[in-house]
Amino acid sequence: MTISDGLVSSVRPYGAYPLIQTNAPISKGSSGGGLFDTDGRLVGITTSSAIDGQNINFALVADLISQLPARTADIKTLKPIVPVQRADEINNKALLDVLQERKQAIAVSEAELKVMGEEIDRYTSTLNGMKQSMDGFLSSRNWNAYNDLTPRYNQLISLSRELANRYKQKRQTYVALVEQHNQIAEQYRKQGYMQ
Repeated sequence: MTISDGLVSSVRPYGAYPLIQTNAPISKGSSGGGLFDTDGRLVGITTSSAIDGQNINFALVADLISQLPARTADIKTLKPIVPVQRADEINNKALLDVLQERKQAIAVSEAELKVMGEEIDRYTSTLNGMKQSMDGFLSSRNWNAYNDLTPRYNQLISLSRELANRYKQKRQTYVALVEQHNQIAEQYRKQGYMQ
């Protein structure tokens, strides 16, 4: 027996039966296994995984077990409790959610990059002004004014470089998000999910 852990991210309505979305790994062929909470209570029965999703897995809520017919029932009279659902429909919905999450993350990153870019521009403008003043002080041999301004100038340079490094890292994260989004969107288009 293998046990793995993970988090439940949401409970999604899917037809008449809710699906629990979790990132707990579900090995191929392991559908029908139990999904338990931290107290060992059964909360779901694993059913499927999203193809090419980032560890997106699904389980039926455990309450449906109580709706199962008695074992002694005549098999000819049994009707399926859960209608057979196409796995690609579940995958499609899950991957659409991933795409939406990427779009939201991209929008947030764009806004953050814009704010950081404007702040870098302000630093640059301030530093240019200070540099002109310091050059003027040097030309006029106003050593006191030059020496008074130098520590602040050096401090702003340090802050500007730190901000530039953070901007570079944020930009790399943004580019990665865009690439992930585009790869998933392209896969969708190839599969005919998106026009």
